[in-house]
Amino acid sequence: MNNLPSCVQAGIGNANPSYSVVGLYSDFGDDKLTNLAVSNIAQLTNIVPQNIEIIVVLNDPTDKLMGALKKFDRLIVLTTNKNLGCVVKNIGYQIAQGDYIFSIDHDVFVKNSYAFTKCIDFLNNNPNSALVGPCGGNIVDKYWTQTSWGVGEQDNKKHIFGYDDPVDFGINESVDGTPVDTIPSMFWCFRRKLLQEIGYLDWRFGPFVGSDTDFCFRIKEKGHSVNVIRVPMNHIGGGACSHKKQPFLKLVLENHLKELYDKWFSKKNIICENYKNEIT
Repeated sequence: MNNLPSCVQAGIGNANPSYSVVGLYSDFGDDKLTNLAVSNIAQLTNIVPQNIEIIVVLNDPTDKLMGALKKFDRLIVLTTNKNLGCVVKNIGYQIAQGDYIFSIDHDVFVKNSYAFTKCIDFLNNNPNSALVGPCGGNIVDKYWTQTSWGVGEQDNKKHIFGYDDPVDFGINESVDGTPVDTIPSMFWCFRRKLLQEIGYLDWRFGPFVGSDTDFCFRIKEKGHSVNVIRVPMNHIGGGACSHKKQPFLKLVLENHLKELYDKWFSKKNIICENYKNEIT
């Protein structure tokens, strides 16, 4: 086992895991974020089977966070020397060996392994679906400009799926299978071979869900679907803490919104069929 390269040491040395879990963590010198990351990782090690690899990507971590992870000997840990934003997930995606890749953010707590098997089962049974996650939304072009985000209004639940119950995304399964335009990578699952077809997250459209939406749009442009699958997890909103730690984030966000709009707004053919009639 020790002769295997780290990128194929899946848990207890299985070089061909059925899926890979990629977690992204940043703590910005904040003890609350450090503790949140450690709690998240501890939960993953408890629920992810031993023959499945857990890849931890640390965005400019503190020594405290690095030291805390030494007790988790099954992890594949990757670090950066500066915060590179959400697209650093690409590093984890690139070395993942599983047939399916799960992406999980530091403020998402997955309750049990059913969250993983349910997503994989749906993808197996729906070959045209390329990516699934517990929440998402549809683009509504009358709300979408170069400076404003066009994923439906929060007071109109038919345009937004999942955020109505962030305490437990697995309680209401009535929206399972719903096709949407975009799903945030705070938790999502896709086949690893998808990366060969559409590429990786594009840095031009982060942070928040810009790079995620571009990724989903490229999926839809290839004729695949993106679907909501509710899973047992909590989103505690820690991402907002990390956003406050990053200078000039508002200006970065404005630039990325414009880039996303300029690339995709004119391509109405990829917007969900269910909503084309009302957004013309």
